Amino acid sequence: IIDVAKNKKVIIQDIRIEIKEKKFNGFFPDSIQISFRTPKINKTIVLQKSDPGSKKHPLINDWILNSEHNEDMDNDMFDLANKIAFYHDKNFTCSLTLIKFSIDNLKALGTCYDLNTVYSFLPVDMDHNRNKRSDLENPHIIIEKPKNLEQSFDFIKIGSGKKNEMVEPKNLNFRENITNYVIEVLVVTDYSIYQNFKKLTRLQNKKALISYMKIYFSQMINEVNFKYLNSFKDHPELRISVKLKNFIFSTKSSDSKWSHRKRVGINEIPFYKQKEVVLADDTIMAFSEFMVGKKLNYTYDHAVGITSKDLWSSDQYLGSHERSLTSGMAFFGRICSPKFKFSIIEDNAILGGTTTLAHEIGHSIGSDHDGIQGLYKNCSASDGFIMSPSILISLNSNKFSKCSIEAIKNYMLKNR
Repeated sequence: IIDVAKNKKVIIQDIRIEIKEKKFNGFFPDSIQISFRTPKINKTIVLQKSDPGSKKHPLINDWILNSEHNEDMDNDMFDLANKIAFYHDKNFTCSLTLIKFSIDNLKALGTCYDLNTVYSFLPVDMDHNRNKRSDLENPHIIIEKPKNLEQSFDFIKIGSGKKNEMVEPKNLNFRENITNYVIEVLVVTDYSIYQNFKKLTRLQNKKALISYMKIYFSQMINEVNFKYLNSFKDHPELRISVKLKNFIFSTKSSDSKWSHRKRVGINEIPFYKQKEVVLADDTIMAFSEFMVGKKLNYTYDHAVGITSKDLWSSDQYLGSHERSLTSGMAFFGRICSPKFKFSIIEDNAILGGTTTLAHEIGHSIGSDHDGIQGLYKNCSASDGFIMSPSILISLNSNKFSKCSIEAIKNYMLKNR
């Protein structure tokens, strides 16, 4: 297990993902359990398999998972629709995807929250043909993230503009009960993400790598969805769920000029701690321009640009460390604007961008940061809810504060 705060391996007693079904024969079990036996935790969590047709499983339709990427690629690693299953616990604090490589080889990808810690489960070195490794060798890493990750968020407030800049929010998929909202998210990644996944997984086959990226970002959206379901499940007026609409993956540098250092970087500081530096506000503007120019044959409610580059604040009065803490940015309250329904986040292929994405979508649908004056003053930033201005890992980071819920309700119901 890796302690992110101390950047070192930690010896633990035992963490196991177990299948208890006696008749398990290669099909996905109805339930699994995760047993934690560490110096910090001693408990077992039972996870149930999600129903693909339920709100708890917001995965896109099978035809999108199985559709070809925009380039020809040979030798798919597996048929995705039949080789993955999603699991979650009853409290939405633990969510996993199981990936079937063979009858006896299941890989796990996901996140579990404890009081002040979050554990990410990730398969690594996934090229099972390399070195002729057997199915008995099944390497994973488990990453322990500390209470304070030292990451912050920002947003841009755009003036209301002319009325013709806004559209009626028909694409928010209102159901018979108008208080039920489904936010369809388009995932867009730059070339640095593709490079990062290739390095971590060691997959040499391009189509296999794209397949894993689809699974990974499906899991990310599942986790974001659980945060919204968990927050609004008891609200008397509003329900919100988040669903993955589609993917746009950049597999070469020229496909993602919106994050090019020549366009959005800092000449004086091209790199910081071995990561390429880009300015967050310039990057979100470039991404918005990129997306507005895209001609797509489907609609979406919100598009997120994901990079593994280091997003920096434009505030030159801050030191390098403080500027580098920015991990995401969005346009405030503009999900109904075709020009500004966008956000950007950092992700490092270890599910680090999940809370950031939930936070930035929160800005897009009308919530400011906890702890500021006005509507949010009675919700302390130190409580670590999703709209805290910085990430504080706890069970609270799985849901919105009462102040954010009220702000989102006011925005969503006002703009219906």
